[in-house]
Amino acid sequence: MRILRLFQRHWILLFVVLISFTYLSFRLGASTLWDFDEANYAAIARNIVRSNEWVTLRWTLEPWLLKPPLFFWLTAISFKVFGINEFAARFVSVVSATGVVLLTMLLIEKVTQNKKIALLSVGVLLASSQFVLMARNGTTDMLLTLLITASFYFGAKAIEDKSSYWSYLLVGCSVGLAVLTKNIIGFFPLGVLGIYGLVTGEWKNIRWRHVLLLVASLMVVALPWHIAAYLKNGQQFINIYFLDELMKRATSDFQGHPAPVYWYAEVLIQSFKPFIFLLPVVAFINVLDFLKGNKRLLLFILWPTLLVAFFSLSKDKLAWYILPVYPALIVMIGAALNRMLHYPSEYPATKNYMFFAATAGLLLGHLHFEFKMMALILVVFTALFLLGVFWLSKMRVSMDARIMESLFVLVLLVSCALNWLALPSQPNANMDLKNVCSDLELNRNSTKLFLIGFYFQGPTYYCDLKNVRMIRASEITGTLPAEGETFLYLIKSSDFESNNLDESMIFRKSGDVYLLKRD
Repeated sequence: MRILRLFQRHWILLFVVLISFTYLSFRLGASTLWDFDEANYAAIARNIVRSNEWVTLRWTLEPWLLKPPLFFWLTAISFKVFGINEFAARFVSVVSATGVVLLTMLLIEKVTQNKKIALLSVGVLLASSQFVLMARNGTTDMLLTLLITASFYFGAKAIEDKSSYWSYLLVGCSVGLAVLTKNIIGFFPLGVLGIYGLVTGEWKNIRWRHVLLLVASLMVVALPWHIAAYLKNGQQFINIYFLDELMKRATSDFQGHPAPVYWYAEVLIQSFKPFIFLLPVVAFINVLDFLKGNKRLLLFILWPTLLVAFFSLSKDKLAWYILPVYPALIVMIGAALNRMLHYPSEYPATKNYMFFAATAGLLLGHLHFEFKMMALILVVFTALFLLGVFWLSKMRVSMDARIMESLFVLVLLVSCALNWLALPSQPNANMDLKNVCSDLELNRNSTKLFLIGFYFQGPTYYCDLKNVRMIRASEITGTLPAEGETFLYLIKSSDFESNNLDESMIFRKSGDVYLLKRD
C-alpha cells in the first residue's frame, strides 16, 4: 500500500526516468569505443578489475595519476556486473545522464511550481545533441555534470530551508564526489553558491555549524583517496596530479586543443540547436525577473555564465568541458516558459518571438551551417526580438498559449526523433581494430605490440596487451623478438603496401587494418 501511494505521488518522475534511460541507452554497446578518453578510461577500469588495485590507477604497466578515481571505480563495478564490454564501459554515463534529467526536472519544479512546465523543459535536454552524445560516451563528464547538478539542487534546498542539516551535508558530499570525479572543477558549485549568497544577502542567514558540516562532509568524502594516493606514490602524485594536469591545462594548450576565447559560443550554437534560438528571450526574461525581485533565478544565471567564463579563460579547450551548463540552461528555459504561458500580460511580445524562434529552429536547427552563418542567424533573431519587445508590447499582441505549447512539443518530438534515428549511424571508428585484436590467445607478459599510424588508446584496450609503443613502418624489419617473445604490429593497409612488407607476416586483417606477427 505504501509503495502504491509512493507510485501515485511520483509516477511522473518514474516515467521520466524510465523514458530517459530507455532513450539514452538504445544500442549503447553497438559501436566500438573511441580512441583517447573512452578507450583509455575503459582500459584503466579493466585493470582495476584484474588487479583489485583501487588506489593507484594504471593504464598499462605504469601508474596513471592524471585523474581522480570515482568514474573508474564505478566503471570497474559495471564491468564486474555486465562483463568487460562497450555497454558496461558506457553504463555509468547513461545512469548519470538519467540522474541529470531527474534533478533538472526537480529544480524546474522548485522554480516554477509547475510539473507540466518541468516535463516540457527536460524534453529540451533530451533533444540536445551534445547531451545525448555525452550520455552515451564512457567518460567522466556526464558523472561530473550529475554531481554538479546535485550540488546545486541541495544548495537550492539549503537556501529554501536554512535549518536543514541534511541539505548542507548533501551539498558537501556532492561536491566531494565531484572532486573525486574531475579534480578542482568539482569545487565550482561552492564558488557559485558563495557569490549568490553575497549578492543576495543570503549569507547572513547561514549558521557556522552548517558551514562546518558542509566542509566536514566534503573532506570525509574527498580527502581519504588523495591521502592514500600521495602515501603510495609520493612526489610523483603531486607533480602529475596537481602540477601537470591542472597548471599546464589552464596555462597552455599542452594537449593540442587551443581555441579563442569566444570558442564556447560556437560550441553552444552547434550543440544546443535548435533551442539556441530561444536563448536570447530566455536570458532576457530571467534577468528581468531577477531584477524584479526573484532572487532564486540568480543561481541559474550565475551557474552557466561563470562556468563558460572559467573555461573560456583556459588555454586548453574541449567541447564537453561545458557540459554542466546544460541543466542550468534548461532551468532558465523552464522559468521563461512558465512566465510566458502563465503571466502573458507581463511579456506580451515574448510569445510571438518564441513562436518565430521555435518554427525557425524546427526548420533550420538540424541543418549543418558553418559557425558564422549560425551566429548571423542568431544575431538577426535577437535583433528581431528586441524590435518585437518595443513594437508588439505596445500592440498588446500575444500568441495563444495552447498554440505555443503545441509547437514547442512538436519541436521537441522532431528533435528527439532525429537524435534517436541518428544513433545507429554513429561512426564505428574502431570496428576493424576490434576484429583483428579480439580473442588473442597470447601471453600478455611476453608479447609486445608496435603501432604504426595508430593512437595508443584503442589498441591498448582492444588488443589487451601491457607492452605497447609506437614505431615507424621502416622499423618493422629491424626489430627482432628474443626467444620466447612475440611481436605484433598494427598497421594500416596503405602503410603496409607503401613499405613493401612481406605478406607472410600478416596474422589477421579486417578492412584496412592489418595485424602482423613475428615470433
